[in-house]
Amino acid sequence: TRCFAHQINLIVKDVLKAGYGDIVQQAAVIVAKINKSSSKWLIRVNGEMKKVYGKKMALLPLMEVRWNSAQAMMGSLLRVKSAIQTFHNQYNSPDPDTFPAEFEPLGDNIFWKKLAIAEKVMLPLTKASCRMQKNNINFSDVLIVYGRMYHCFQLDTTHGNHFVDLIEKRFKKEEILLLLLALMFDPKSYSFFKQVCEQMKTQVPLLTASSICTISVLYYKKFIGDDADEIKRLVNQIQKYYCGDSINNLILSNCTCSFDDWELISDSVGEEITALALFILSIICQSATCERLFS
Repeated sequence: TRCFAHQINLIVKDVLKAGYGDIVQQAAVIVAKINKSSSKWLIRVNGEMKKVYGKKMALLPLMEVRWNSAQAMMGSLLRVKSAIQTFHNQYNSPDPDTFPAEFEPLGDNIFWKKLAIAEKVMLPLTKASCRMQKNNINFSDVLIVYGRMYHCFQLDTTHGNHFVDLIEKRFKKEEILLLLLALMFDPKSYSFFKQVCEQMKTQVPLLTASSICTISVLYYKKFIGDDADEIKRLVNQIQKYYCGDSINNLILSNCTCSFDDWELISDSVGEEITALALFILSIICQSATCERLFS
C-alpha cells in the first residue's frame, strides 16, 4: 500500500500551489532573511520580541521536502505579529534605503490578513499529516482524515470548491472499499460507521448490509481464502455484526485497541470475521516510522 502520510504531504503541496503559493513564498523569504542575518536583523527582531512578550521566539523556516511545515512557518510569524510590525516601523522609517525590500510586506495589513487565512486553511492539513505519521493508524484513520479535510475545505469561501476538487481527485485513487471495511472493523470508529449507515444507506447503496457482505467476501477471498463453507459463515457473521444483534458490538464500541479487542471476542463473534478484521486492521498505512529511523 501507499504511504498515506506522503499522500497528505502531496495534498498540502497541491493546496499551496492552487491558492496560497504567493503568500507562503513571501513569508518564507521573510523568515529566511531574518534567520540568516544572525548578526543584524535577527538580533533586532529578537530585541523587539523581548520588549513586547518578555522573551524571544523562533521563526520556523519552510522545509521544501516537508510541505506541512508551511503552517508552522506561518504560525510562528503570526504569533509575533506585534513585535514584527514594531520592528518594521522602527527600522524602516529612519533608513529605508538599507532596509531589505523583502521586509516591505511586514508593514502591509493585507499581507497579514492573507497570511492568517492561509495559516487557518493549512491547519487541518497539518493535523492530518501528524495523525498519518503515528504508528497505530489503520485504514479507518485514513478515511476519517479525508472526511475531516473535506469538511474543513467546504468552509473555505475563497478557494474551497477548488480544494474540495483536489481532495476528491486524490480520494478517488484510493481503495475505497477497503477503507470502508476498516471503518467498520475498527473499534474506535465502529459507532461512527453505524451512524453513517443508518443515515446514508438509502442514498448510498454501498452502505447496505448486502453490499457490505459482498465487499467482505471479496476481500476474504483476496486475503484469506475461498473455501465455500468459510464464505457462508462469513456472510452470516457480517450480517449479524452489521445489524448489531450481538453483545460483541457493544464491547467493540467501547474499546480502543483493535487487535486485543477482536482476539478477545473471536470465539463468540466468529473465526472468519475475526480473521478478516485483523488482517485489514494490520495493514501498514505509512512509512514515516521507517523514514525517521533511517534518515
